[in-house]
Amino acid sequence: TISYLFYFQKLSTQHRKNKVSEMIESKNDASRNLEKALQEMEQAKEMLMLARQELYSAQYAKIKSTAVSVKNEVMEMIAKVR
Repeated sequence: TISYLFYFQKLSTQHRKNKVSEMIESKNDASRNLEKALQEMEQAKEMLMLARQELYSAQYAKIKSTAVSVKNEVMEMIAKVR
Protein backbone atom coordinates (compact mmCIF):
# COMPACT_ATOMS: atom_id res chain seq x y z
CA THR A 1 0.00 0.00 0.00
CA ILE A 2 2.83 2.39 0.81
CA SER A 3 4.43 1.75 -2.58
CA TYR A 4 1.12 2.60 -4.32
CA LEU A 5 0.86 5.81 -2.33
CA PHE A 6 4.45 6.71 -3.19
CA TYR A 7 3.79 5.88 -6.84
CA PHE A 8 0.63 8.05 -6.82
CA GLN A 9 2.48 10.96 -5.22
CA LYS A 10 5.31 10.59 -7.71
CA LEU A 11 2.83 10.61 -10.60
CA SER A 12 1.03 13.58 -9.09
CA THR A 13 4.31 15.46 -8.70
CA GLN A 14 5.34 14.62 -12.27
CA HIS A 15 1.93 15.69 -13.51
CA ARG A 16 2.28 19.05 -11.71
CA LYS A 17 5.78 19.48 -13.15
CA ASN A 18 4.43 18.77 -16.62
CA LYS A 19 1.60 21.26 -16.14
CA VAL A 20 4.00 23.94 -14.90
CA SER A 21 6.28 23.27 -17.87
CA GLU A 22 3.32 23.59 -20.23
CA MET A 23 2.29 26.85 -18.57
CA ILE A 24 5.83 28.23 -18.85
CA GLU A 25 6.04 27.25 -22.51
CA SER A 26 2.65 28.83 -23.14
CA LYS A 27 3.82 32.04 -21.46
CA ASN A 28 7.00 32.01 -23.53
CA ASP A 29 4.97 31.52 -26.73
CA ALA A 30 2.71 34.41 -25.76
CA SER A 31 5.75 36.60 -25.05
CA ARG A 32 7.27 35.75 -28.44
CA ASN A 33 3.96 36.48 -30.18
CA LEU A 34 3.63 39.78 -28.35
CA GLU A 35 7.19 40.80 -29.25
CA LYS A 36 6.53 39.94 -32.90
CA ALA A 37 3.28 41.92 -32.89
CA LEU A 38 5.05 44.91 -31.33
CA GLN A 39 7.75 44.79 -34.02
CA GLU A 40 5.09 44.64 -36.73
CA MET A 41 3.28 47.58 -35.17
CA GLU A 42 6.52 49.57 -35.08
CA GLN A 43 7.10 48.80 -38.77
CA ALA A 44 3.54 49.84 -39.59
CA LYS A 45 4.04 53.07 -37.65
CA GLU A 46 7.21 53.84 -39.63
CA MET A 47 5.39 53.13 -42.90
CA LEU A 48 2.56 55.43 -41.83
CA MET A 49 5.02 58.21 -41.01
CA LEU A 50 6.67 57.83 -44.43
CA ALA A 51 3.28 57.87 -46.16
CA ARG A 52 2.32 60.99 -44.21
CA GLN A 53 5.55 62.72 -45.28
CA GLU A 54 4.90 61.78 -48.90
CA LEU A 55 1.35 63.12 -48.65
CA TYR A 56 2.54 66.41 -47.16
CA SER A 57 5.19 66.66 -49.86
CA ALA A 58 2.60 66.04 -52.59
CA GLN A 59 0.22 68.57 -51.03
CA TYR A 60 3.00 71.15 -50.84
CA ALA A 61 3.94 70.52 -54.47
CA LYS A 62 0.29 70.95 -55.53
CA ILE A 63 -0.07 74.17 -53.51
CA LYS A 64 3.20 75.50 -54.92
CA SER A 65 2.14 74.60 -58.47
CA THR A 66 -1.22 76.34 -57.96
CA ALA A 67 0.49 79.42 -56.53
CA VAL A 68 2.86 79.59 -59.51
CA SER A 69 -0.10 79.27 -61.92
CA VAL A 70 -2.02 82.03 -60.16
CA LYS A 71 1.09 84.23 -60.13
CA ASN A 72 1.56 83.68 -63.86
CA GLU A 73 -2.07 84.53 -64.56
CA VAL A 74 -1.80 87.71 -62.48
CA MET A 75 1.41 88.67 -64.28
CA GLU A 76 -0.37 88.12 -67.65
CA MET A 77 -3.29 90.31 -66.51
CA ILE A 78 -0.88 93.03 -65.39
CA ALA A 79 0.94 92.81 -68.70
CA LYS A 80 -2.37 93.21 -70.61
CA VAL A 81 -3.35 96.25 -68.55
CA ARG A 82 -0.09 98.09 -69.32
